[in-house]
Amino acid sequence: MAGKNIVTSNGTVTAGTMVNNGTVTQTLSTAATAYTIPQGYHSGSGKVSIKLEEKTTTPSTATQTIVPTAGSVLSKVTVNAIPSPYFDVSGVTA
Repeated sequence: MAGKNIVTSNGTVTAGTMVNNGTVTQTLSTAATAYTIPQGYHSGSGKVSIKLEEKTTTPSTATQTIVPTAGSVLSKVTVNAIPSPYFDVSGVTA
């Protein structure tokens, strides 16, 4: 570890050089899809995670594009049932 001295097998005192990163935490997102773990010592209690988001929509006559909120990752999209006004087919001939 940096700032510590070690004694080699032949008795030589050498300064340590390994960086102490402590606890490292990182949240991945659609913009930051990867995280490079820095070299060195880690406490073992850090974590890398993603921010999940669920969205709900109702069918419409227009095309809908479902995208996550900035910084989130979509885990689920629920499409609600067709609204009752779309069921009315009176006056329609096929």
